Amino acid sequence: MTPSSYILGWITHSRTTVDLGAIAADMYILRASCHVTEAFNSDGTDTITVGTVADTDAYITSIDSSSTGIKTATLGVKAGYNSTAAQIKIYYVAGGSSPTTGKALIIIELTKVPNLPS
Repeated sequence: MTPSSYILGWITHSRTTVDLGAIAADMYILRASCHVTEAFNSDGTDTITVGTVADTDAYITSIDSSSTGIKTATLGVKAGYNSTAAQIKIYYVAGGSSPTTGKALIIIELTKVPNLPS
């Protein structure tokens, strides 16, 4: 059995884009989790996504971050098998006024895929 590995990082109201790390080629995204430990408090709908510069929700689609708790993370189009390496970022978007609070932990679980059969 191939062991799982994780990449993780924090996003805050004052750091709206955070480099989560790199995913190597031939990795499979198994699942993701978001724990909002401090609610983001703009006067609109605050959201978090995980993706790349070209596709900001490629790995995790929009998560409502306006309340605390473990949130359901819906995987994006790049979940599953990835044949190429990618640099992943966490994005926070305030839905209204500038927030004064907000903090969330993102964890992505992945595993290495064996070489493609010939």
